[in-house]
Amino acid sequence: MGSLGYPNLNDVVYSGGLDDVVEGISKYLPENIKVYVLAESIGNNEVEYKLKDNLTVYGIPCRHFEAGEEYEYVYKPYCGPIDQFAANSFDSKFIALKKKIPKIIEKSDGQNIIAHMHDWFSGPLGIELQQQRLPYIFQTHISVERIDYKKLFKTGDIQDWRLLYEKESCERADKVVVVSEESKDSIINAYKISPKKIIVIENAIDTNKFRPPTEEEKIKNREYLQRFKIKEPYIFWCGRYVREKGAKELIEAFNLFSRGNPEYSLLMAGFDGYEYPELVQIIKDLPDKVKEKISLADPNTYSDIVALNQNSSFAVYPSKVEAFGLMAVQSEACGKPVVVGNVGGLKKNVKEGCTGVHVDPNNIESILRGMEKVESNKEEWGRNAREFAEKNYSWENRIIDYEKLYEEVASL
Repeated sequence: MGSLGYPNLNDVVYSGGLDDVVEGISKYLPENIKVYVLAESIGNNEVEYKLKDNLTVYGIPCRHFEAGEEYEYVYKPYCGPIDQFAANSFDSKFIALKKKIPKIIEKSDGQNIIAHMHDWFSGPLGIELQQQRLPYIFQTHISVERIDYKKLFKTGDIQDWRLLYEKESCERADKVVVVSEESKDSIINAYKISPKKIIVIENAIDTNKFRPPTEEEKIKNREYLQRFKIKEPYIFWCGRYVREKGAKELIEAFNLFSRGNPEYSLLMAGFDGYEYPELVQIIKDLPDKVKEKISLADPNTYSDIVALNQNSSFAVYPSKVEAFGLMAVQSEACGKPVVVGNVGGLKKNVKEGCTGVHVDPNNIESILRGMEKVESNKEEWGRNAREFAEKNYSWENRIIDYEKLYEEVASL
């Protein structure tokens, strides 16, 4: 199984929701299925974690090639000049991870091997294994409904060239897994992929980990909150600092929300992203009594995200594009109602007027009204949210779909 990272391992990259899904699949598969996960290590050394008898995670060190150094091009031909550095970086990842493949095949002892690769950056590994006549499953986690495919390749934007490579991965895979019906329609329309090879398997979460806290856990979580100088009650957001996640709009809506709800703070647990400097400046320009209530947190571990979710009053995810919306479901599982953009999988994952509200993510007033409505119903909707997430998005139920998929692909 190919992934950019894996949660909760000190020496392995963690990149967000995609890695959460890889963890869920790998941990919940039955013991008769051996799983090897290839991810990127943080340091310069290869690391190996044997998490279960049937689960091993390899962290592979990747380096950036020096100027003028000859190497095997994978991504570079697809991108424009402004992203040569990014392409170089992903080429180095591919080459490093590729070297591990023969060792994994050797460990299989003649058993069936299936390549299950997640998202565009691990697609080349699947194609490499497919050339060795191994079944190849490609799982995409991005939403492409906004893409005008005819315009791709012209801007040199990383968003463009990664979609070009994703298209090839979809075309060559034996099966393509998407996380929502909206994503399936997007893939069919943008990439002209046959509907017969596309399978919808919604994401899932560990509802034993993401759950309402006990009183003792609340107290422990408050100790952690002191690090960010945030007081309860607070509103929670988690994601990458990129435009499509709606962080800028949330800050602007919170500025208005705080006028009628001065007791609230805003805690944004973000990962790396190009929008971060702009967000810092926006907060600096706010009135003192508002900006002192906003914290851009940098959670150290996966467990931190659980803790920050658990002690919040409600969560807001005004995403403009979202294939599934895993963070919203995680908040629901913690018993928190959510405000979400009316896009993609979020429209299904959050029940309007029951576990949260849908808003126009491009309209500050709409986000504000959604926040006010959720705040007024947070107790009842929070209980509904936990019940809804536990019933519909637990790994105990979802893993059966992957077992059936592997059985089908193994027989090809």
